[in-house]
Amino acid sequence: MKKIRDIRKKNQKGSAAIFFMFTAAAASVFFLANINSISDMLSGVKKSQRKSYEIEKFLHGVLNYTVYAVKERWCMDSSWGQDETCGGTAMKDQVLNKLNLERLLWSQTANNAIKQLYQTTYSAAIPENPAMNEISVKVPISSLSELELSHPLNLSLSDPIKRCLSEVEIKLNRSTNPSNQPVGDEKVITINIRGIKSDAKNCESIPGNLYLKSTVAFYPRTLNQFALIKSGNLDVEDFKGLASDRGVRFHSGVYVENDFILRNTGTYRVGFYDAVRVGGGNIRLNMDLFNPKSFGRSDERIYDQFPHVMAIKGGITLENKVDTGLSPLFGSSFTYPANTLLSVCIERAALKDNPSRTKNSRLWVKGKDGKYVFALSQDNEFREYSYPYAFTKPHEVFAWDNTSYKSNFEDYGREYLKAVVTNTGASEFPIMKFGSRVYTTSDSNSVIRESSDDDPSSDAGSFVLGRDSEGKVAIMDPDFLTKLETDLLDKTKYLDRNDDLLDKYKDLEGLKQKHSDLRSVCRDLRNDFPDVGSDACKKVRNEFNDPSKDKTCDDQSPSDKPNCEAIVAQVTAKELDFETARDLIQGYVDELQDTPPEINIKMTPLISNKQDVEISITNEDKLSNPLVKDIDKVRLTVDAFDFGVEGSNNAVTGKRTDWNHLPGPNDPQDGNTYRNYINLNIERYFGSRGFRKVTFTNGDNDVLTDTNSANDGWMLLKEDNYPGWQPDDPPKYWDKDSGWVVYLPEDGMTIADAKRYDTDCSGVSDASAAEWDISFTDNTQFSWLYSVQHSGVTIDDPSAVTPKPSHEFLEYDMDPKNYKGIPTISIVKDCIVKSNVELVFGFYVCETLTIQSRGKALRFIGTIITKNIKIDNSAKKYGIDFFSVWHPLATEFLRIRGDLKKSTDAFNSSNNCKFNVPGWSPFLSEDEQKEFLNCSPMKFVIQGANNFNWTTVDPEIGIPSSGSSVTTQSKIPGRYRRFVTSTMWIETGVE
Repeated sequence: MKKIRDIRKKNQKGSAAIFFMFTAAAASVFFLANINSISDMLSGVKKSQRKSYEIEKFLHGVLNYTVYAVKERWCMDSSWGQDETCGGTAMKDQVLNKLNLERLLWSQTANNAIKQLYQTTYSAAIPENPAMNEISVKVPISSLSELELSHPLNLSLSDPIKRCLSEVEIKLNRSTNPSNQPVGDEKVITINIRGIKSDAKNCESIPGNLYLKSTVAFYPRTLNQFALIKSGNLDVEDFKGLASDRGVRFHSGVYVENDFILRNTGTYRVGFYDAVRVGGGNIRLNMDLFNPKSFGRSDERIYDQFPHVMAIKGGITLENKVDTGLSPLFGSSFTYPANTLLSVCIERAALKDNPSRTKNSRLWVKGKDGKYVFALSQDNEFREYSYPYAFTKPHEVFAWDNTSYKSNFEDYGREYLKAVVTNTGASEFPIMKFGSRVYTTSDSNSVIRESSDDDPSSDAGSFVLGRDSEGKVAIMDPDFLTKLETDLLDKTKYLDRNDDLLDKYKDLEGLKQKHSDLRSVCRDLRNDFPDVGSDACKKVRNEFNDPSKDKTCDDQSPSDKPNCEAIVAQVTAKELDFETARDLIQGYVDELQDTPPEINIKMTPLISNKQDVEISITNEDKLSNPLVKDIDKVRLTVDAFDFGVEGSNNAVTGKRTDWNHLPGPNDPQDGNTYRNYINLNIERYFGSRGFRKVTFTNGDNDVLTDTNSANDGWMLLKEDNYPGWQPDDPPKYWDKDSGWVVYLPEDGMTIADAKRYDTDCSGVSDASAAEWDISFTDNTQFSWLYSVQHSGVTIDDPSAVTPKPSHEFLEYDMDPKNYKGIPTISIVKDCIVKSNVELVFGFYVCETLTIQSRGKALRFIGTIITKNIKIDNSAKKYGIDFFSVWHPLATEFLRIRGDLKKSTDAFNSSNNCKFNVPGWSPFLSEDEQKEFLNCSPMKFVIQGANNFNWTTVDPEIGIPSSGSSVTTQSKIPGRYRRFVTSTMWIETGVE
């Protein structure tokens, strides 16, 4: 059985002091195997004390061996040795093995996936829950004589202990203690060990049954917990320097694939302040196996002085289990299987993960007379946008509340537009948003009301549409017409309320003037004949409701009667004028209610970067109705939900506001207000307001047509697309007139293909389940080449998918205001840190890490996976520090810098993530939970490349070693392969 050595360090007077503990299959077996020799060294120890010492070491030895077996996910046999076959090679043999310790560690995600895979594999439900809560075994001492002498239980038993015990009982349980409940994917296991006393003679020194109780937590050891993961050997020769140099300091864990090589001559300015884990190699001094000076000499005990490095404080663990993915990660002979899916997956992943890839995309239109094709350029696509627009069943189209356009001018008062939307298709989410604006020349008010991008409730008349859906905009708000009838046309109402209503609805067929004329003659009647009543005047003068006004002209004197009748005749005539105007307005209202002019927008699916859109006006002849005759133009704003929207930092509008995401198909640039417009220009006959026709134009008022010779008939919808707004290189088309680069739409894939690729590229396709212990090792590069686009390379086929030649770290890239998430890149041949860079932040895979000459200190925060390290001597002089994102000093630095902050805080906020409640409180609101996440390194683990959440470089997702297909497959998700442990509590004694 291979020996595993756990080497811990202690700094003494500037030199590294290395603490050795040799084990056989577990930490502490050195003690167990050499217990007599160690005990004999302790002069003056009484026999009873030695017996107590032997008992303690026996119990702790069995515990350490058991913890190691759980951590390594062993299957055990009945004598508590490793069963390397785990009961068989078939999935069911391992999943149902009662002594498979890994079953104690399976996450709920893994548990569910195993159930599903079992059902798929065996066409039957799994007979028991895959994860176990308890494992128990009793090992008779008598049976140990049949085992190898190297069996850990044999090694742990001195002859007296062995003779006085009949059996060893070992129980493991998932903890049920509420104070030990896991908060993530860690598992808390209670371990109970009992040595049952036998009836043998001369065992009085053991008063009863021996016991040990312990609680141990097992945490997935993810790659992002390391500061450095080193392929090949790690040789301190790479860090040779002067005694005055500040040197290189690794404050978080380091993983070494092969040998960790120390040197016994020279000065090596490197310090390891956390654990160094050596995978498949050894510790070497020069090129020889490293051995300590002694194993317990009185002046050294179990420490060995090593003065040639700054520090080795966190221990060295020889795991004897190499991460097999590291070697092929930087291999040069790997050949990708020939399949175009590879290039498609990489391209689509880049579009989703980096919205700046679509910053050169534009929204184009081709067509005429209301029948158009909208299209996105630059490999962009219309994407279904899920938040906050999910349609309610049965697929009602989402429209904002308060969608009526109201006048900004109190004396004008008409409400022109309202979105009334329906959906005839099966779309669950929208792909476009439409807004509407009204332009009128009446009262010199050019715009009735503009919508606001930042306030959805004010974006009146706007709505979203999915594929196979349609919406309509009522050009006269039906609710307004009803209100108009209630306010103005109800003949039972008095209209003398300080002229408020008439002022609001002025100039409707001169109704205000006609009302004023009627009121004037009613005033004459009142002044000349106060006791004469009039039904007409009751409509305008409250005082005519006075019962005392019960006289008529017949009641007047013969001399006054003619004058009275003349005034009453005027009242009758003015009443007729007033009612005629009222009736005319009622007719206009009835017409708009019965046959309203409406803008209809209908969408049907075509292909993923194109969309058929029909825009028409129902009852467009009714645009001559006097209530709407002042409208000159209805402007539709169009926002396309695309790849960039999926990465948007504005969940309400889908708008991309980070610099790297501009401008895209929707957004303005440099604060300008250029947007995608379709104008419905209402042309009227010369000299009148009568309707003639509607013409469609873009933001520059160019008539939309499919006969436009420039750009193959495609027209931009944006307003004032001036040459200064040119897309970046590489160019695809050149406009000779304007001299700027033009990106035209190309035929994209079908919607069905796009959805299929999204599924096939997501890790596990719908058609294939997760695999049991499938190997992706040989094709490790496939799983890690997630960031291969670079200048001069276009992926047309898999042969172009190769590591990026070089990457230079720039201060701009590390500014929290200039990136979304955590910077990450893989794989690069040479990662170069320039002299002006003070921070390298993120997750990177670099075959060579080159740190050039510099005159200032350098800090790394994140995880670097590399094969070669080249450091200029000047860099060692000023100091280089490596931290994982989890290190407390890194967290503090990132909070001060603004990378970790509350969403409400500015980048230079002095609050630095201070809270009034603890993060572990069970009463945190959703907002508080979100803010704790914003202030936690967990934010970067979620946002960064998923590969760094794996527990090994050896892939969790990839393509198998055999076969020609590159269809991505997955291992059991959440089935972690590396763990670290923490002993939370331990108690030993005799029952």
